[in-house]
Amino acid sequence: MFEHALDFMKISESKSSKNSRSVIVCFVMHNDELLLLERSAQVELYNSWWNVLTGYHDGRSSAEQRVKEKLWEELGITSDVVKSVRVGQAYCSRHFVIEKDWTMLPVLVELKEKPAIRLSGQHQSYRWVKLDDMKDYTIVPGIMDGFEQLKGVVA
Repeated sequence: MFEHALDFMKISESKSSKNSRSVIVCFVMHNDELLLLERSAQVELYNSWWNVLTGYHDGRSSAEQRVKEKLWEELGITSDVVKSVRVGQAYCSRHFVIEKDWTMLPVLVELKEKPAIRLSGQHQSYRWVKLDDMKDYTIVPGIMDGFEQLKGVVA
């Protein structure tokens, strides 16, 4: 699991510039449902589009630690409801509108139970969605590529 995080850090370092950012893309699941978050007007891009939990990663902590921080900061989810955290293979994504490269590290978080969700200002609503129903949502571009990257770590 951690070799992927090391690859992520190598890719991040090689792309270090003002036009590149490292992002953890966190797929929070309970059984066969994925937690989708509707972006609020407080975020710069893709207002009212659906996304998974994401966050910048500066490399000062492990990917797993950063995921746990984001779960708490943005959703109010504590570590005790986390069943597992599995890290996928890092990949690059280009945002052509703002001319920025993203180094993405997909992470699958499986929860023991559905917790109460406390949204931060970055999100205006949430839904637990079956994967087959994802087509009914306008998802931020490039995000679901991360789920494809996780297929090797999903049991």
